[in-house]
Amino acid sequence: QRGKLLETINTLEAFEVAQKDNADETDPNFFQGCTLTLEDDKGREFTTKNPFIIREVANRVNALCVAKLAEIEGEIIIPA
Repeated sequence: QRGKLLETINTLEAFEVAQKDNADETDPNFFQGCTLTLEDDKGREFTTKNPFIIREVANRVNALCVAKLAEIEGEIIIPA
């Protein structure tokens, strides 16, 4: 579980860096042109291209993963 969380955190951070690198330097909203899609197990979808929503979702997912990682690492006991 720890490894998967680290992978998700690294993927989100790399995605954000790539978006910043590709954005116009004067554009503060570097998620412009991105699409966020949520799909349930019945194939129903919610899709948005709203960069504010995409940024907030990415930030929230990252924060949740970082918090869970801290919780998991706090439970790891290393024998002396």
